[in-house]
Amino acid sequence: MWSMIVGLVGGVVGIAGGAAVMFAFTLPVACVPPCPAQHPPPTLSAAALQYAVLAFLAIVAAIVAASLALQWIGWSRLRDADRHRYGIGRTGLVLVIVGFVMVLAAFAVLYSALLPMVAGYASPEMPSVPPPGALGSALGSGAAAGGLLLLGAALVVAGYIAVWVGLWRLDEDHGNGTVRAAIILEIVAAAVAALSSISYAAVLVASALAFISYVLMILGLHGISVRAAPAPIASSSPPDNSTYANPSQPSTRRTGRG
Repeated sequence: MWSMIVGLVGGVVGIAGGAAVMFAFTLPVACVPPCPAQHPPPTLSAAALQYAVLAFLAIVAAIVAASLALQWIGWSRLRDADRHRYGIGRTGLVLVIVGFVMVLAAFAVLYSALLPMVAGYASPEMPSVPPPGALGSALGSGAAAGGLLLLGAALVVAGYIAVWVGLWRLDEDHGNGTVRAAIILEIVAAAVAALSSISYAAVLVASALAFISYVLMILGLHGISVRAAPAPIASSSPPDNSTYANPSQPSTRRTGRG
């Protein structure tokens, strides 16, 4: 439940932070007179934009790491409680983590391959000629990164399916259907997001469905935590053992039959 809350807050912070960064770098920068005559007015430097993007990515990575750590703790406890029913959830989480690492590695390989070409095009001496051999190296690294990206994405999808199975079983055992409804909405949101290349409205619909599914998931997991919590043991006075002091003597307690 707390991992979902962290993920939801992180998503809101990520959207707001990304929009703020992009808006800040579209504003003109004040200069000390006399200002150079140029159009459009000067904006913040590319280096400042790079540092801001790196800081933003670091914050997002910290939020994702916190959410995954909380999920690991939760699924580990559920697996210890019932390995047969809930062990699939932690297995799916392992697949998700490995898949994300592979996806990040693929982007790192692609970035390192394209960096020499970008530097060559941006060089004042050779504005349109990349370094020798950069194109062939970029193509080879791009193919390797593409294969790694596809494999990582497949692991992430398989991991999420396993996590959904574990959550579905948890809701069947202790829930009231809210978590299952959230899972269905999340699947529908993923299907609608696949249509984003056809219509921009699909992105908005998918985002709204994903937000609703997150809220339902949090509410459903909270309800499960309340229902599955052990009932407190009521304190009572010690039983009167005088009747059972001598088992050979018959009880004189009335049975209610007269």
